[in-house]
Amino acid sequence: MMSNMDELTHLYKRQFFDTLIESELERAKRHDRNLSCAVIEIDNINEIKDKYGDQFCDLVVQDIGEIFTDDTRVHDICARYGKYSFVSLMPESDLESALFASKRLLGLIQRCKFELEGTNEIIRITVSIGPVSCKEYFEEEIDTYKIFDMIGKALHIAKENGGNRVECFLNNNS
Repeated sequence: MMSNMDELTHLYKRQFFDTLIESELERAKRHDRNLSCAVIEIDNINEIKDKYGDQFCDLVVQDIGEIFTDDTRVHDICARYGKYSFVSLMPESDLESALFASKRLLGLIQRCKFELEGTNEIIRITVSIGPVSCKEYFEEEIDTYKIFDMIGKALHIAKENGGNRVECFLNNNS
């Protein structure tokens, strides 16, 4: 099981998450159950990395991983999806629940204070979050590609609106 876990965050690795989302999506479709997914990405990460370095960014990623471990539901499936992004699969959650969970995570991350080692400088990190609910798309033969397309669009909306926010993508036959 450890080979499926990211060493820095102790969350699932992307490759393992990709197999889990497939099975969870099939289960949700088969039983006509709610399923939501959200992507979380650190805002302005390139500027942060340039200013404070890779070690500081690793600390941020590690702390965000701890927030997922400590503050998400036991049956939610969380993974480190990219170097500075995370994903959360929320079985039995509709869009309202996914938005609530996403806003809660946003608030927890906003309250984190990162002290730059050797200084008194406190750095705050923000994230953008893009949740989507899958059940309403079951009739359209939704698959994981469609899910990630929608959460990618939601994340783009959040970043375009300045980051540090939760935005959902509502498909109006687009």
